[in-house]
This record gives sequence, structure tokens and C-alpha cells, in this order.
Amino acid sequence: MAASYSDSQSVFNARVDASGLTKEDATKIKAAVSSLRQLAFISSFTPGQADESPLMAALKLMLGRDAELGVQASFRALYHESYAVVTSELRQKIEKSEEPASRRLTQPERAERFEKQKKKLVGVSIKGLSEPSEALVDRAVACYENNELRYLSWEICTSREQEVGSDRRRDTRFTVDEHTGRLKVENKDAEQKAVTSSEVHVMQALQRRSLAMDQANLVEYATMQQWSDRLMRARMQEAPAGYVRPTWAQLVAADKKLFSELRDLTRDGVQSSGGARPLDTHIFRLS
Repeated sequence: MAASYSDSQSVFNARVDASGLTKEDATKIKAAVSSLRQLAFISSFTPGQADESPLMAALKLMLGRDAELGVQASFRALYHESYAVVTSELRQKIEKSEEPASRRLTQPERAERFEKQKKKLVGVSIKGLSEPSEALVDRAVACYENNELRYLSWEICTSREQEVGSDRRRDTRFTVDEHTGRLKVENKDAEQKAVTSSEVHVMQALQRRSLAMDQANLVEYATMQQWSDRLMRARMQEAPAGYVRPTWAQLVAADKKLFSELRDLTRDGVQSSGGARPLDTHIFRLS
């Protein structure tokens, strides 16, 4: 799973297809390069330099011929787009704010993640009220890309069905950039809230959270769902004589405590290294 927009092969393929290159030339470039990040550093040339011969030499090597003017123009535009995306991501990492905004995944990224999950989780229904909303998936992906776990509350675990059926409104705010002192406009979607008024609603919300975290490559769906099932069993099973069932407030507190402990155990990051995801191991031990 791609760690960022610039590393996604599906995004790269979509941008190459939309660049104006012929199908034959596009295929050759895709065979040589697999992401916008790789393309941004394909040669020693950087935007602003007068001599772009290193960039054109790289293009010639990929195509196996001298490129025509039209092909050069299309490739040049694709390269500058790649470079702009990569430098923007690097800037965001360096100038990380206290509350980083979740970027919206592109449709190729969403489709790639959804199809991969659907093939992996055979027998799990991922549609209707079970399908996590795009906003929820974006939040989970933001945790992975920022390499920092944040609590995903039950209220934000909305469904895609609810998201599509609602009137999405944009909240426009004016803020001052702390680095430049300039006034900037921020457009933010008005937050929707998941229904959590009954056991069934909470169970659906927690399943959507597990699916979203799995799509974000934070944790295996089955591992996160084991914790969700444990919360629901505590609520729905008959309490022994002399005891009472835990309240919703107590279960929410337990859920927050799990995320708090996981944050402490993943101070060095939540991204997978060598195929092993830190959260898979820690959730199994804690739950």
C-alpha cells in the first residue's frame, strides 16, 4: 500500500494517461517509472534550471528514441506536476501543524484500496451501512501518512451511504498562517456524526472503523475487529449476579484508553516496516 499520494502507482498511471502522451509512449514510461516520486527525481534536472538536457535524456532512454516536440511538451508538464506534488508533500512534513488536515484521497487511490480490501476480506460485506465513509478513510490514511495514531471516535465513523445521502456543506474560515503571518482561507467540510444510539448502530460504526483502518494499512481488519467485538460482548452479555453491565461511557473510556496505550507503544511510528505493522502486535497484546 502506498505511503503517500506521490508513491501511489494507481495515481501515477492515471496522471500519465491524462498527460496527452500516446498509449504506446505512456506504456513505456509506466514500465520505467512507477510513481510520481520516482519521476520527480528521474534526473539531475530541477525546475528553474536553464539546461533541461538531463530530463530529455531520461525521456529518450525511456522511449528508445528522440521525442517529438509534442511528446516533450506533454512529458515536461507531467514532470513538473510530479515535482510540485513531491515538494508539496515534503513541505507539509517539515511544517507539520499541531492538527494536520486530512487530505482527500483521489478516486484511483480509493478504488485501489477498496478493491484490494474486497479481494482480501472474502465473506465480509463492504457496502451500504457497512462501507466506511470517504471522510473516515481519509482520517485513517492521515494517521498512516503522518506516522502517528490518533483516536478515531465512534461519532466520526460514518458510512458511505450516509455521506452520499447528505447535503455536504463547506465551512469557510479565515486563519493566520503562523509561519508567514498571512491571512489564508480554509475550506472544511461540515462534520457528520454517526448514529450511536443503540447496540446495533455502535457495532456498525466500530466495524466501519476497522475497515477504514485496514484500508489505511494501519492494522489488519480482523485484529481491530476482535477489540470491537470484545467491547460489544461486554455490553450485550448478561452480567453475573451482583454486577451490572458496563455503561456506554465506560466502554468509550476503555476504547480511548486502548488508543492512548497504542500511541505510547508506537512513538516511533505506525507505518509498517518489512511487512510487520506495529499496531497488529500491540492490539493483540493489549486486548
